[in-house]
Amino acid sequence: MAELLLDGGDPSAAIPHIATALQQDSESAKAKELMSRALGTPVSPAEAAAAHPPEETPAPVEPPPERKPEPGAGVGFGFSEPDGGVATMGREEPGSGHGNGPTSWSDIGPDPLMPADFPPERERVTLDDVAGMRNVKDRLNASFLMPMRNEELRKAYAKSLRGGLLLYGPPGCGKTFIAKAVAGEMGAKFLSVSVADILDSKTGGSEANLQALFRQARQYRPSVVFLDELDAMGGRRGAASSVLRPLVTQLLTELDSVEEDNEGVFFLAATNHPWDIDSALKRPGRLDRMLFVPPPDKEARATVVTTALKDRPASGIDDDKIAKHTEGFSGADLAHLVDTAAERALLDSARSGQVRPITMDDFREALGEVRPSTGPWLETAKNVVEFSGDGSYDELATYIRSQRRSRR
Repeated sequence: MAELLLDGGDPSAAIPHIATALQQDSESAKAKELMSRALGTPVSPAEAAAAHPPEETPAPVEPPPERKPEPGAGVGFGFSEPDGGVATMGREEPGSGHGNGPTSWSDIGPDPLMPADFPPERERVTLDDVAGMRNVKDRLNASFLMPMRNEELRKAYAKSLRGGLLLYGPPGCGKTFIAKAVAGEMGAKFLSVSVADILDSKTGGSEANLQALFRQARQYRPSVVFLDELDAMGGRRGAASSVLRPLVTQLLTELDSVEEDNEGVFFLAATNHPWDIDSALKRPGRLDRMLFVPPPDKEARATVVTTALKDRPASGIDDDKIAKHTEGFSGADLAHLVDTAAERALLDSARSGQVRPITMDDFREALGEVRPSTGPWLETAKNVVEFSGDGSYDELATYIRSQRRSRR
């Protein structure tokens, strides 16, 4: 059903069906491929091959030898506690006769994720690493970063060292990278996950995974929890699958932190469809601030092209001219443009037997093939801005007006 909905151009309706499939089998390559299609994320060749494996006759497999646990040994997983000790999550031995649990090893199923399964990313970036995007950086500093970094002002105005920020905009425009830069600016650990990382096939497993994620974030504070593709989970209640509702409830519980201290834990999320996010997630103390991340500006586009050409043979490239002719291109579109130009030079080199550098002629040809992908998103956004009327999308409205003026 999900595949039919995707083929029919209705990814929003397909997402709940795919989420149900992932709940039943979190390792399903086919379901992961469909989720990537629904969310507009590229599918790697390895994932595509796993989702459509070639038919072959299975070889006979000998039954595995019976597993005999050592006397007195339990089954559990250890993880480091902040004080250096080790905590163990135990489980009854199969066939022990205690409770109504599984009676064989195969009945146990996958284990819930532990805090150690959400390690923070080691690479640190800051806003200086984000090319261009001056307006985005200024808004981030004014509304989010400056109050958090100035301890004296924070204390004077009783500002809590916690908060939430929802990044929204067209796909492929750098929301994840900006979230990582925010963590770098704050000197915080960055824990990044997607909904697919959280979903589990067992009842209650997804909620346990989310709980483990926030437990890890509290151990590492100051920390930034970044949840990508929030619309796959936190859609409006009328449209969201009942399978995902308990997960949204658990997320609200973690954000409200009645029993846990979230001081020093910041929650950032990204979505391509902010108008589909449950309003409960956008209430004060949760994702109460929104930041529009537009397609890259001219400076950023030139930098993306320069970076993509690094370590490739190129000659006479005018980054500024390319940037001028790629307004509305996302970062992903620009990377595709460079790849297309490089393919032309590669084919010529293969025919001649000599390496030919990439030139502006290659980019002129590539610009005839590659078009900006942000158009449909911006058309939808215009309708939202026109009819919302509540001030939620003022930044988006300003951007749309500036685009109209630039075309005159």
